[in-house]
Amino acid sequence: MGECEYEIKQRVTGSMTGILERALLLRLAGAMPGWVSPDMLTALGFSGALMTFVGYVLCHGSRQFLWLASSGIAVNWFGDSLDGTLARVRLAERRRYGFLIDHITDLGSQILIGLGAGLSPFFRLDVACIAVIAYLSFMAFSLMTAPDPQRLRIAYGGIGPTEVRIGIIFLNVLLIWYRPGHVVTSWGTFSAIDITVLSASAFAFAALFVAALRAVRRAAQDEG
Repeated sequence: MGECEYEIKQRVTGSMTGILERALLLRLAGAMPGWVSPDMLTALGFSGALMTFVGYVLCHGSRQFLWLASSGIAVNWFGDSLDGTLARVRLAERRRYGFLIDHITDLGSQILIGLGAGLSPFFRLDVACIAVIAYLSFMAFSLMTAPDPQRLRIAYGGIGPTEVRIGIIFLNVLLIWYRPGHVVTSWGTFSAIDITVLSASAFAFAALFVAALRAVRRAAQDEG
């Protein structure tokens, strides 16, 4: 799930876990062995997304593979959140390279996680794709409206990538024991989880529409 590679203050600004996360990342970066590079952490974050994809697909055999999917989310957070912090602590930033590699791997990670959820026995594929589209729409909006690409806004309403990851892990743990009910509609059968995800996606699209309107109005006022 996407973070700006090289602006820790802006990366966490506005998110509910921001202050605690920033302090933890700085501690982890300071304790990281010298042989660990930012690029290695970026690759680790992507491998976490791959773990989540595999875990979700294997759930057709056993729900216990949700632990693998959740572990992958945690690994993804560790690598994706720490790579930029480590580069800054070591004064080894490569701004354009870091920006590109971070967002390229973020995009791949988000697609892997969303596709894995859609291929699991717990979500409809179309519902999972709608959720991924909603998430990527916010990231695209942040890129379009950032006055400086180094200072992306990644949290809206206190919800950022870390909060989304926490929500996914909570849902995975819930699904190990919870058997959601189903509703039959003219569009097919939806589980309670599907309906919850669709509702959250609809809310996200509505919030994005409002934010886009405000951004357009500000731009119009600024340019007279």
